[in-house]
Amino acid sequence: MGCGASKTLVEEVIHRSESSEEHRHRLLQESWAKVEKDMEQYAVRWFVVGLQNVPAALDLFDFKDAQDLSRNKWLRLHAMMAFRLIGRVVENIHDPTDILDEVREVGRTHRNFQLSDEVFDTFGGNLVQVLREGLGASVWNEELDR
Repeated sequence: MGCGASKTLVEEVIHRSESSEEHRHRLLQESWAKVEKDMEQYAVRWFVVGLQNVPAALDLFDFKDAQDLSRNKWLRLHAMMAFRLIGRVVENIHDPTDILDEVREVGRTHRNFQLSDEVFDTFGGNLVQVLREGLGASVWNEELDR
Protein backbone atom coordinates (compact mmCIF):
# COMPACT_ATOMS: atom_id res chain seq x y z
CA MET A 1 0.00 0.00 0.00
CA GLY A 2 1.50 3.36 -1.06
CA CYS A 3 1.61 6.56 0.97
CA GLY A 4 -1.42 7.99 -0.83
CA ALA A 5 -3.56 4.98 0.03
CA SER A 6 -2.40 5.03 3.66
CA LYS A 7 -3.30 8.66 3.99
CA THR A 8 -6.74 8.01 2.53
CA LEU A 9 -7.26 5.11 4.92
CA VAL A 10 -6.18 7.24 7.89
CA GLU A 11 -8.50 10.04 6.81
CA GLU A 12 -11.37 7.56 6.49
CA VAL A 13 -10.74 6.18 10.00
CA ILE A 14 -10.65 9.71 11.41
CA HIS A 15 -13.81 10.62 9.51
CA ARG A 16 -15.69 7.59 10.82
CA SER A 17 -14.56 8.18 14.41
CA GLU A 18 -15.79 11.77 14.46
CA SER A 19 -19.36 12.63 15.21
CA SER A 20 -21.10 14.37 12.34
CA GLU A 21 -21.04 17.63 14.33
CA GLU A 22 -17.31 17.34 14.97
CA HIS A 23 -16.79 16.55 11.31
CA ARG A 24 -18.73 19.66 10.20
CA HIS A 25 -16.80 21.78 12.69
CA ARG A 26 -13.51 20.48 11.30
CA LEU A 27 -14.65 21.11 7.72
CA LEU A 28 -15.73 24.63 8.63
CA GLN A 29 -12.38 25.38 10.29
CA GLU A 30 -10.41 23.95 7.38
CA SER A 31 -12.45 26.00 4.92
CA TRP A 32 -12.09 29.15 7.00
CA ALA A 33 -8.31 28.68 7.00
CA LYS A 34 -8.47 29.01 3.22
CA VAL A 35 -10.64 32.14 3.54
CA GLU A 36 -8.12 33.73 5.92
CA LYS A 37 -5.48 33.69 3.18
CA ASP A 38 -7.51 36.30 1.29
CA MET A 39 -9.81 37.53 4.03
CA GLU A 40 -10.10 41.14 2.95
CA GLN A 41 -11.28 40.18 -0.53
CA TYR A 42 -13.98 37.90 0.92
CA ALA A 43 -15.02 40.44 3.56
CA VAL A 44 -15.38 43.33 1.13
CA ARG A 45 -17.19 41.21 -1.45
CA TRP A 46 -19.61 39.97 1.23
CA PHE A 47 -20.37 43.47 2.47
CA VAL A 48 -20.78 44.98 -1.00
CA VAL A 49 -23.12 42.15 -2.07
CA GLY A 50 -25.06 42.53 1.17
CA LEU A 51 -25.52 46.26 0.69
CA GLN A 52 -26.57 45.71 -2.92
CA ASN A 53 -29.22 43.28 -1.72
CA VAL A 54 -30.37 45.50 1.17
CA PRO A 55 -29.87 49.03 -0.16
CA ALA A 56 -31.69 50.59 2.82
CA ALA A 57 -28.90 49.33 5.10
CA LEU A 58 -26.44 51.55 3.24
CA ASP A 59 -28.14 54.61 4.75
CA LEU A 60 -26.81 53.55 8.16
CA PHE A 61 -23.21 54.19 7.11
CA ASP A 62 -21.17 57.35 6.62
CA PHE A 63 -19.82 55.89 3.40
CA LYS A 64 -23.31 55.68 1.83
CA ASP A 65 -22.37 58.23 -0.86
CA ALA A 66 -19.10 56.55 -1.85
CA GLN A 67 -18.63 56.15 -5.60
CA ASP A 68 -16.96 52.74 -5.33
CA LEU A 69 -17.95 50.93 -2.15
CA SER A 70 -15.39 48.18 -2.63
CA ARG A 71 -12.57 50.72 -2.43
CA ASN A 72 -13.97 52.74 0.46
CA LYS A 73 -11.65 52.44 3.45
CA TRP A 74 -14.52 52.66 5.97
CA LEU A 75 -16.49 49.88 4.32
CA ARG A 76 -13.32 47.79 4.16
CA LEU A 77 -12.68 48.43 7.86
CA HIS A 78 -16.22 47.53 8.88
CA ALA A 79 -16.24 44.41 6.70
CA MET A 80 -12.91 43.26 8.13
CA MET A 81 -14.08 43.79 11.72
CA ALA A 82 -17.11 41.60 10.97
CA PHE A 83 -15.00 38.94 9.27
CA ARG A 84 -12.49 38.84 12.11
CA LEU A 85 -15.35 38.24 14.53
CA ILE A 86 -16.70 35.47 12.31
CA GLY A 87 -13.19 34.01 12.26
CA ARG A 88 -13.03 34.03 16.07
CA VAL A 89 -16.41 32.30 16.20
CA VAL A 90 -15.16 29.63 13.77
CA GLU A 91 -11.95 29.26 15.78
CA ASN A 92 -13.93 28.76 19.00
CA ILE A 93 -16.71 26.65 17.49
CA HIS A 94 -16.09 23.77 19.92
CA ASP A 95 -16.32 26.05 22.97
CA PRO A 96 -17.73 29.49 22.14
CA THR A 97 -17.82 30.71 25.76
CA ASP A 98 -14.70 32.85 25.26
CA ILE A 99 -16.31 34.78 22.41
CA LEU A 100 -19.93 35.02 23.60
CA ASP A 101 -19.56 38.40 25.30
CA GLU A 102 -18.11 39.97 22.17
CA VAL A 103 -20.81 38.47 19.95
CA ARG A 104 -23.52 39.68 22.34
CA GLU A 105 -22.05 43.19 22.32
CA VAL A 106 -22.05 43.29 18.54
CA GLY A 107 -25.66 42.09 18.61
CA ARG A 108 -26.64 44.84 21.06
CA THR A 109 -24.92 47.46 18.90
CA HIS A 110 -26.74 46.31 15.79
CA ARG A 111 -30.07 46.08 17.62
CA ASN A 112 -29.80 49.84 18.21
CA PHE A 113 -30.13 50.30 14.44
CA GLN A 114 -33.42 48.37 14.49
CA LEU A 115 -32.32 46.04 11.74
CA SER A 116 -34.90 43.42 10.83
CA ASP A 117 -34.29 39.70 10.91
CA GLU A 118 -34.59 39.84 7.13
CA VAL A 119 -31.46 42.02 6.93
CA PHE A 120 -29.48 39.52 9.00
CA ASP A 121 -30.88 36.60 7.00
CA THR A 122 -29.91 38.32 3.75
CA PHE A 123 -26.37 39.09 4.93
CA GLY A 124 -26.04 35.53 6.23
CA GLY A 125 -27.14 34.12 2.90
CA ASN A 126 -24.76 36.47 1.12
CA LEU A 127 -21.92 35.26 3.32
CA VAL A 128 -22.56 31.66 2.27
CA GLN A 129 -22.87 32.73 -1.38
CA VAL A 130 -19.57 34.65 -1.35
CA LEU A 131 -17.73 31.83 0.41
CA ARG A 132 -19.20 29.18 -1.88
CA GLU A 133 -18.27 31.16 -5.00
CA GLY A 134 -14.81 32.07 -3.72
CA LEU A 135 -13.81 28.67 -2.39
CA GLY A 136 -15.35 26.67 -5.20
CA ALA A 137 -17.03 23.29 -5.18
CA SER A 138 -13.85 21.44 -4.25
CA VAL A 139 -13.85 23.13 -0.83
CA TRP A 140 -17.41 24.34 -0.28
CA ASN A 141 -19.63 21.29 -0.50
CA GLU A 142 -23.07 20.13 0.60
CA GLU A 143 -21.83 19.37 4.11
CA LEU A 144 -20.85 23.01 4.62
CA ASP A 145 -24.21 24.16 3.31
CA ARG A 146 -25.93 22.49 6.25
